[in-house]
Amino acid sequence: MEDLNEMLHRKTLAEIEEELSLQFGGLEQGYYDAKLAVMLYIMMQDCMEKFGAVVTDTFPAELVDKFRDMKEEYSRKVLPYRSHLEENRKVLDAMETAGSGLSELEDRITSLLSEFDNLLRTEVKARETKSIAELQSGK
Repeated sequence: MEDLNEMLHRKTLAEIEEELSLQFGGLEQGYYDAKLAVMLYIMMQDCMEKFGAVVTDTFPAELVDKFRDMKEEYSRKVLPYRSHLEENRKVLDAMETAGSGLSELEDRITSLLSEFDNLLRTEVKARETKSIAELQSGK
């Protein structure tokens, strides 16, 4: 998937929506929601950085005040969502990390279950060769 900033410059909103739908179409609903939340968080974070990067030294005083008010209003509106979206990003990172090691974990679990099964078979075969008296005495 290309950078969101590149998409915003090269494509129409309809094309972006279609591409994102294709990218997320095969994912489960919760994962899809988390991805969208992370994208929203990135966009909000990017906007905050852009607000902070604007140098207002050469602006007229009235424009500086309006810009500061706009920045503060945006911050107030975004602030309640930032921590929630940051948590979604952490959850998504954990899901992706777990997903990348999931096949190794499944293979290891399968291997351990197979070893356990073999040990049980060995124990059962050993018991079959003993008499009831030997089993009761624990020999």
